Amino acid sequence: MLADLPMDDLRGLLGPDFSANLLVAVSSCAPIAAPQPEQVDRFLGHHLIKVGWKPWPTFDPQRLTLIDRATAERYLIVVLQRDLAYGEERLPLESAKRAAQLFLAPFGPRSWYYASIPLEEDELAAREQHRANGWGSWTTIFGNTFEEGVFAIDPAGHIGALFVGDED
Repeated sequence: MLADLPMDDLRGLLGPDFSANLLVAVSSCAPIAAPQPEQVDRFLGHHLIKVGWKPWPTFDPQRLTLIDRATAERYLIVVLQRDLAYGEERLPLESAKRAAQLFLAPFGPRSWYYASIPLEEDELAAREQHRANGWGSWTTIFGNTFEEGVFAIDPAGHIGALFVGDED
């Protein structure tokens, strides 16, 4: 059984017009021994995200890039600060930093974080300097042309996702 954690401060910071396709959610659940596709599919279904429209699970720890908390925060700042299609500023840097911190706050020190793209340091550094570096594949939950985010899973019993989708 999933129970939603309030994310009002984060949603308030992003505002109602942030993106037509936005998932900002954290739910409590039973303790998690290891991340499994079924757990995240249940979480996504709970938040009314359609699953099963691809030939593989939406969340697959074998396909996604496992990152540490600091990298998750840096990556979320990049995703939140700029429009994914054109790189136009969507949020000021300080607001993007605060939003990333609010999302990550419920997750403890042993949590797992997964980026939706094959994220490497040179890619993240380029994106932080507003230079696109391109990638060949990504995990999508909305089916958008441009879509990025982070799955977060706490073994103590929290699952979360912050995903932004944009169209060209």
